Amino acid sequence: MRLRCEKIFTDTVSGAKAIRPGLDEMLSSAQSKDVIVIWKLDRLI
Repeated sequence: MRLRCEKIFTDTVSGAKAIRPGLDEMLSSAQSKDVIVIWKLDRLI
């Protein structure tokens, strides 16, 4: 079974910045059945 991304969220600012509109949008739209893939974990923190 192949999965595909239905929506991609991006931020172009450093991970150290407090304002992350892409992350905020992803978190607010995530549902319990969703799978979230983060390309590199150091990009999340």
